[in-house]
Amino acid sequence: MIKITQVEVDEAIRLHGLWLKGDKTGQRADFADKDLSGLDLRGVNLSGADLRFTNFTDVDLYCANFTDADLYCANFTDADLKEVNLSGANLRFTNFTDVDLRFTNFTDADLRFTNFTDVDLYCANFTDANLSGANFTDANLEEANFTDANLSGANFTDADLEEANFTNADLRDANFTDANWGGSVWINAIYNGNTIFPDFRTNMILKV
Repeated sequence: MIKITQVEVDEAIRLHGLWLKGDKTGQRADFADKDLSGLDLRGVNLSGADLRFTNFTDVDLYCANFTDADLYCANFTDADLKEVNLSGANLRFTNFTDVDLRFTNFTDADLRFTNFTDVDLYCANFTDANLSGANFTDANLEEANFTDANLSGANFTDADLEEANFTNADLRDANFTDANWGGSVWINAIYNGNTIFPDFRTNMILKV
């Protein structure tokens, strides 16, 4: 994996901005299989960029824009992603271990089999996201929004779901063992016989 410097990434982002505007002198950012660890990427616009297998370990990405970016198998360990926009992004198998994801926008993102173990996702927005097989063990999901999300086979063991919104979410085969459900909303959520609930079960789930 090739290590990229701050100067190199700044120039690539400048050209990417021109590409986004349709300028012929611009070029789509391609950091696939590159090492960006430790860099300062606060507020950058990498929407639509190729970021497959990219290493973002310990990167400051506060308020960055990754709309529709390809982040397949990217590594965000110890990165700061507060208020980042990841709507529509491909995030399958992405590693978010020990990442700050408060207020992050995951609307319509592909998050199948993504690892959110022990992650702070306070007020994160997962509306219409595909989270099939995702791992939320020990995650903080207070006030997170899962409206219309696909959570089939997801693992929420020991997660904090206080005041989270699961309206119309697909919970089939999901595991909520020992999760905190206090004040959460489950209107018309779907589950099956393989869904594992904590001791307390709301009466607002529609079983199909």
